[in-house]
Amino acid sequence: MINLLPKTEKNEIHAARTNIVLFNYIIFLVIAIVFLVITCVSLYFLLNDVKKSAETQANDRISNSQGSKGNQIGTVGETIASAQTILNRQINYSDVITSIGSALPYGVIVDKISLSENLLNEQLEVEFWAKSARVAPELIANLQKITIFFGIESQQPILSTGNSPDYPVLITCKMMINRNNP
Repeated sequence: MINLLPKTEKNEIHAARTNIVLFNYIIFLVIAIVFLVITCVSLYFLLNDVKKSAETQANDRISNSQGSKGNQIGTVGETIASAQTILNRQINYSDVITSIGSALPYGVIVDKISLSENLLNEQLEVEFWAKSARVAPELIANLQKITIFFGIESQQPILSTGNSPDYPVLITCKMMINRNNP
């Protein structure tokens, strides 16, 4: 039947159908665009709400953790302070021995050192053996120069035959340890 119509009418019918298809397509596009805009706007508001609640929770956690960390820092500080007071009261045996060793003049050796845990509360007694009695004043002077020792007392050098013939002179010194020595 369409084939029998004149050519102008056929063209008008094809144009009318094309217009209807285009009109339906435009309506479909408008509906799709409106749907996408509504979806985007709702997602924007939803994500904004999620962001605000996440920031609020993060700020709450940060303020809570800072408060607890402040308490922890205070506790650690107190612990360090108490450890520092304990360490200030202690002295290393190696410091005492190296200090005595650095004070020895030529011809003097250490025979006996009495080191104990109560080293800071009592006198430290050290026995030296020397080649001659003339090095005793130099030994005492060297010990007095060392800041770790104070209250140095020495006995008169004693000539003893019981020790090695190379070191016949016994020099006994008593001294206190300075706990505040840097």
